[in-house]
Amino acid sequence: METSLLRQPTRQLELLTWSKQLKKVRFNDYSAVRFLSNAVFSLRGAQSPSRAASGRYFIAHDGIYSLCLGTMYLHGLLPVGKEGQKELVVRLGLDMLLMPATERDLVLTSRKLLATATTEAIDSIEDRDVRWLSHIADQAVSHAGKIFPEWFS
Repeated sequence: METSLLRQPTRQLELLTWSKQLKKVRFNDYSAVRFLSNAVFSLRGAQSPSRAASGRYFIAHDGIYSLCLGTMYLHGLLPVGKEGQKELVVRLGLDMLLMPATERDLVLTSRKLLATATTEAIDSIEDRDVRWLSHIADQAVSHAGKIFPEWFS
């Protein structure tokens, strides 16, 4: 189904589809906008001072993941639900948004912290960690606006 937002998959995405790490999905503009809306809503929630730093950290990660998932969806693809798919989506999404590799790697490292989080790890999340992650997320949204301007219109 060809729509105003759908992009052709890159060779890398086609290879991941062929290897059954991604699947083609029926695309519609409404769902694409919903991914972006979820990302923006989460990122705003991550900046709310009424929540604990650890909660805002989780919410910021959800926002980044939603933005990356939406970026893949703009190519008519979604993950198949295997182990490690969230990291794959975040890596691919941030790459497609042309985020610097250092920031992408920091987000992936912090996702690993969340995956293995213990009570002590969650309690060690500070407000500066949330601000840093929110800053990267804001940059990713800004990059998305430049790469996919029609997604924001």
